[in-house]
Amino acid sequence: MRRSIMLMMTISLMVIFASPEISSAFSNQMTLAQLADQADLIFVGTANDMQAFKNQEGAIITKITFSAETVLKGSDKLEGLSEVALNFAGGKIGETRLRVSDVPIIQFNKRYVLMVRYDGNEYASPVVGMSQGLFIVENEPATNRNLVLGLAGNFIEGIKDGKLIFGSKAVLKNNGLFISQQAADAPSNDQMPVSKNPENVQVIAQYPVTEHSTDPKKAMTLDQFLAALSKLIHAEGNK
Repeated sequence: MRRSIMLMMTISLMVIFASPEISSAFSNQMTLAQLADQADLIFVGTANDMQAFKNQEGAIITKITFSAETVLKGSDKLEGLSEVALNFAGGKIGETRLRVSDVPIIQFNKRYVLMVRYDGNEYASPVVGMSQGLFIVENEPATNRNLVLGLAGNFIEGIKDGKLIFGSKAVLKNNGLFISQQAADAPSNDQMPVSKNPENVQVIAQYPVTEHSTDPKKAMTLDQFLAALSKLIHAEGNK
């Protein structure tokens, strides 16, 4: 398995040096059902600790510990623990930084929905589909709604043919309400894009993104997203 992760990292590094962007070339688009089926563990959690280290081959690995506030699948694997530790290829130690293609950038203290492999093996990214099984949870202060966004900060408008439909990018205004990027006439001090990328690395959306303006009131909430996942998990368990 170590050979497997090193091979993936070697291929990824070739892509990184060829382009500064994070590539999604190695990840085929998966349906929500496929993501849920292949995940050993599905949960909502917050990244509350990050520790970078070098493995025996000298590659940088980042161990990220998440809280496990809501577990939809695989609770038996946690054995009563309230935290989940996952290793991701890449990270920074001193002045040395390693970025691995398709491995998502996790932000400290950010809340996520995670669909991950949790079988004791090592992966460049334990997230199913490399980054496809990872979603950001953002709270709308004015309404206290929790919305589920793609990694690029886009609304999720719904599900069609089993695939998530990503809408326009979400923007949080100082009044505590989300609007779509298209609805923002021009950048101003009273609005800020959510899910900023501290590394200034372009994040490719998991799926194609619509060009029209999304109505934030119709964007998928966390409760709606988890309900859809629960149905898929239940349906898979009955097969």
